[in-house]
Amino acid sequence: MILTENSKVLSHNGNILSYVPQLYYYPGATLSGWTLTGVVTVDNTIGNPTPSFKMTDRGMRRNLGETFHNKTVTFDFRPGTSFDGGFSFANNSGGNGTYRAGVQLKQGTSVSGQGLRAGSNGGWLYFGVGAPETLSLFTSTTTWYSIKIRITSGGFCTWFVNGLQQSSTYTLSSSYTTADTTNNYYGFIINGPNTGTYFDNLVIYSGII
Repeated sequence: MILTENSKVLSHNGNILSYVPQLYYYPGATLSGWTLTGVVTVDNTIGNPTPSFKMTDRGMRRNLGETFHNKTVTFDFRPGTSFDGGFSFANNSGGNGTYRAGVQLKQGTSVSGQGLRAGSNGGWLYFGVGAPETLSLFTSTTTWYSIKIRITSGGFCTWFVNGLQQSSTYTLSSSYTTADTTNNYYGFIINGPNTGTYFDNLVIYSGII
């Protein structure tokens, strides 16, 4: 077994059990390869660590090149005031894919409409509504939060904030198969103008961590 820095090592009592390779890692340093539908820049003064993607409006997307079965997505974000948006995946290039899913996040206290859901309903222009949870997890606009999304080989999705699993789940359509070549886009979306929300350290793993 060859382990590289682009792997997540799973171990127990110092013994390596397996490793999960990274497919992609984006430290927020360049917008090359991303398609933008709004105002997104690279911020060299704020990051976890610097630089990071700074979004003030709409979205950014790119193609994974394979389906989201048996994947783990992790990223850090620092919300702007009243941020409302999230991460969309298993989507198409137009943002209205048949099998799209996503996790919606909102800044504030006791804010409804968060969690895993059936993806954005506003394309790559806005996230829309429909998430099931009311949360007070993202109250600060100066704190970085860690998000993880697990998607099993059967399409069952769970999500975590700072390592703690949240209550909402979602299951991708059984019609979304590993042969799909259209609905493999992913990216970040904001519902309308924002004071500035930062995303950093986006990693997509080929397996479950």
